[in-house]
Amino acid sequence: MDILEIIGADVTLRREGKEHTGACPWCGGSRRLRVWAETQRYWCRQCNRKGDAIQYLRDYRNMTYPQAAKYMGKPVEERKGWVSPKDRLMAAHRALREEWKTFGVEWALCRAKMTQGLGMSEEFRIATLNQLCALLDRERDLQQRQDTIDRAYDMLG
Repeated sequence: MDILEIIGADVTLRREGKEHTGACPWCGGSRRLRVWAETQRYWCRQCNRKGDAIQYLRDYRNMTYPQAAKYMGKPVEERKGWVSPKDRLMAAHRALREEWKTFGVEWALCRAKMTQGLGMSEEFRIATLNQLCALLDRERDLQQRQDTIDRAYDMLG
């Protein structure tokens, strides 16, 4: 699919020599958008938006890279190392769940120490109380991270 067809569906383009011009769909600048069929590129002289047809589809029509490539009729290549936002969120959720399990074990051990430490030295009790305070701080951090993940899930739908 040609860049002139794609941008021309959204903007009225006029041929001027080797380039086509039209109003920029982002900033509205009259005759500021330049499109070159030869190189399959576009550029706005006012807002400096530029790219190829896939970039235009991603920016103006809010398509993802795979959607834009498919629309263009190009094979969609998986980008190495790329992980979707939903997959990243699920991984963060799994890691947080493991941290909650570890936290629960540490909390139980600390409480057991407190009950056993009633007849222990003052230093032992102070050290255990400090550990308990650190665990409470960690619990607050875990809860904030859990809330953030829950909000992200709500946003993704």
